[in-house]
Amino acid sequence: MALILHIGFPKTATTSLQLAFQEHQDDLQAAGVCYPLVDDDFKQRFLKNADMKGFRRNPQMQKDFDTSFEAMKQVIAKSGCSDVILSCEELTNFMMMEFDEDNLRRLRDRLREVDTDIRLSVYVRNPSDFYLSILQERLKRNGGVFAAGGFKTNFARTIGLYERVFETDAVVREFHPTRLKDRDIVADFLDAVGLSHIDISGWEPISSNESLSPEALVVLDLARRELEESESSVSYVFAESELLWRRLRKLSDQAGLARKPILFKSAHDAVMESNRQECEAMRDKYGIEFCAGKFTEGEPAIPPEHRISDVESLMDVNRDRVYHIWSVLSLDLIREVFRMRNRVKKLRRFAESDD
Repeated sequence: MALILHIGFPKTATTSLQLAFQEHQDDLQAAGVCYPLVDDDFKQRFLKNADMKGFRRNPQMQKDFDTSFEAMKQVIAKSGCSDVILSCEELTNFMMMEFDEDNLRRLRDRLREVDTDIRLSVYVRNPSDFYLSILQERLKRNGGVFAAGGFKTNFARTIGLYERVFETDAVVREFHPTRLKDRDIVADFLDAVGLSHIDISGWEPISSNESLSPEALVVLDLARRELEESESSVSYVFAESELLWRRLRKLSDQAGLARKPILFKSAHDAVMESNRQECEAMRDKYGIEFCAGKFTEGEPAIPPEHRISDVESLMDVNRDRVYHIWSVLSLDLIREVFRMRNRVKKLRRFAESDD
C-alpha cells in the first residue's frame, strides 16, 4: 500500500483534479485506489490544519483536525484499497501557511498512521503565470496588490522542505498544457504517480477556471481601499469574499466584459528576474525548464499619480469598463439592501399579527 500526497501548488489545476477524483470515486476504488472524502470536502482541506500557523494555540482547530483525521482513516480502512490519494493544495499555499520542519513533521507522523510509504506529488508553473494567478487569488480575498518585482515562488525551497521531512524525493511536474500527458491534468497526475493503469477514457474533462477580467480585479481593489479609506476594517472572511468576487464575475459575464488578464512585459520580466535563481534551482534539481509565460508588449498608459489601482501598472485596463462594472455592482447591492429591508418589514408584520 502507498499513500500519495499531492501538495499543490495552488493554481495548478488542483481543483479540476480533485473534482475528477470526487466524481469518479467508484472507478478509483475498482482500481484499488481510495480518494477519501471527509465531511463531503473534495479538497480534503482539513489536512492543512496539521501545519497551519497558529495551530498549536488553537485547541478547537486541533480537535477538528483529529476528528476529521480519524474519520478519514475509517473511510480508507472500509474501502479495502491498496493505495490512497490525498490532495490538498493548501499544504503549499504560502498565503495561508507557515512552513517549517516542526509543523510538517506533525503532518508526516499522522499520515504514517495510515501508511509509512508516503510519496509526494507536486505541480509548479512558470513564475510569471503563477504570479498573475496568485495576484487574482489575493485580490479575491481582499489582500491587495503586491509588486511583481518582489514576488518569490519559493518552489524549490518548499519542495525541498517536504522532501527532507518526509524523507523521500517528490515527483515534480510542470503545469502547462504542452507538458501534460494528453494535455490533461488527471492523465498526467496518474502517469506521474504510477497509476496510469486506471482507465479514464470515459471521464469527461473538468475545468474550474476562475479568472477575472482586469477590470473586475480593479473593482475588487477599489472595494478594499474604499473600506481602508473609511477606516472600516477589511473583512477577510472567506464566505464574504467568495460571494463578492463571484458576483463580480457574473456581472462581468452578463455585460460581455469578461476577458482574461495578461501582464505587461515589464511586469512579466520583473517576476522572472526576481525568480531567476529559483528557475535555475528547478532546472538543476528537478529538470524543469519552464515554458514561456504569457505577456503583452504594451506598457501602462496612465501615469502613476493618476492610477486608481496598482493593477493598472501590471496589465491593460479599460477605465470605462471599470466604472461600468462598479456602477452595476453598486446598483445590484443597493437592490439587495432594499430586498432585505422588505423581508424584514414582512417579518415584523407577521410578528405583530401573531401578537
